[in-house]
Amino acid sequence: MLFRIIAFILCSILSLIKPLQIFQQSSYRIKESITIIKRKPSLIFFTLLSVFAIALAFINFYSVYCSSIAISFISLFLYCKALKKPIVKTNRLQRLLAVYSLILLVLAVLIIKIERLFIFAFCPFVLLFLSAILIAPLEKKISNKFKQKAKQKLQRQNPLTIAITGSFGKTTLKNILANILSTQYSVFISPSNYNTAIGLAKCINETESLGEIFIAEAGARYSGDIAEICALINPKIAVITSITNQHLETFKTEENLKKEKLSILSPSVEYAFFNTDNITKVDYNSFDKKVVLSGKAGDVVYSNAQIKNGKQIFDLNDRESSMQVECSLLSDYIPSLVATAVSIAKVLGIQEKNIKNAINTLKPIAHRLELLYNGKDVIIDDAYNSNEQGFISAVNLLSSFEDKTKVLITPGVVELGKKQEETNKKLATYASERVDKIFCYGVNSKAIKSGAKDKCEVCSSLGDCMMRYKKIQGERAVLFENDLPDVY
Repeated sequence: MLFRIIAFILCSILSLIKPLQIFQQSSYRIKESITIIKRKPSLIFFTLLSVFAIALAFINFYSVYCSSIAISFISLFLYCKALKKPIVKTNRLQRLLAVYSLILLVLAVLIIKIERLFIFAFCPFVLLFLSAILIAPLEKKISNKFKQKAKQKLQRQNPLTIAITGSFGKTTLKNILANILSTQYSVFISPSNYNTAIGLAKCINETESLGEIFIAEAGARYSGDIAEICALINPKIAVITSITNQHLETFKTEENLKKEKLSILSPSVEYAFFNTDNITKVDYNSFDKKVVLSGKAGDVVYSNAQIKNGKQIFDLNDRESSMQVECSLLSDYIPSLVATAVSIAKVLGIQEKNIKNAINTLKPIAHRLELLYNGKDVIIDDAYNSNEQGFISAVNLLSSFEDKTKVLITPGVVELGKKQEETNKKLATYASERVDKIFCYGVNSKAIKSGAKDKCEVCSSLGDCMMRYKKIQGERAVLFENDLPDVY
């Protein structure tokens, strides 16, 4: 009897490890976790094996002990295999595990009387989701209290709040804008990828001063995400960098995605800034805001962009002035984002000399088209980008190194729903016409191989890609385009 209880608890804990990692990386969302299970063959196998073990238990109950041990070891193997981001110990995780442990204890007691309940050792996802449902009211209460504290702090310090959203370019624009505005204001920006309501609340609560200007990224993977952020920070200025098909998997339609991005124009917003290069089919005159446009057309425009001696040089013009600037950011969409940042800076009264000096001193952001060198080899680190336009821009930069063997290492782009295979095939075709070799791995390998054909080699992992890349002789330029987390 005691052996049965101990075996149940141990197997239930061990089999939980991989599901728990998936659930945490899904932001504790059940629906998103299920989506991840569906797209990963290894997790489908893990789930089907659990179902088979349950069925087998009703034929021969004593098989449960062997099955539970097998499932426990498979869970450990899947967790440890090519692990990029381990489970992170957080207060929320500990609360979730406390409820999970309580459920296990109840089941362990019931197993004394009802032996077949041992099959729940094969159901880590079921018990995990049940724990999340039971604790959801408490989590909502804690979250609301945490956000209310941040909201009150914003009201006390009262910085000018700028919210930036878009399918891509949010982080880059945030850093460009901060560099320009900090020449005349004290500026606080949301760190790293803190672009959810709870993430922004966390950084607000943990910083001492929000400065005169607070710049926040507003990310969105589901309808209502941006509205939740706007309710928290009440932005006075809203910026949309782009509206493309990124996160189409969760939004289902491009119209839903577009509607979500435009929801950043909340009642508190006075100025709305649009990058016209990456936004189409939007009636700018329909908004009850002061609308400012930028890009190749608009109130602030760029032209004559060229890369020369490791610098990007281009002209910026508005109704009042014109200037030529240069910077170390080499992506072909940088002039467009700089034009948007300058349009905001002009409205906020930044002097032209300060704007120019700030642009000239821009530095690459780590893992976002960051140019590195290893001897005579060039390394382009674009690991934190996962969108169609960013992929094309990165390949264009790689193709500029004409005197080197040009190598692309990528798992492709994700979260495009039904368009994912078609998009990756198209991107691979585009890349194959501009680079010498492509090494791919992961969920999009078939589509990439189909598009790039003989120029592409399918690898088992990023490590396998690296081994093959290192065998290429001579001077090389390599682009690391995207680095997907474990859930892919």
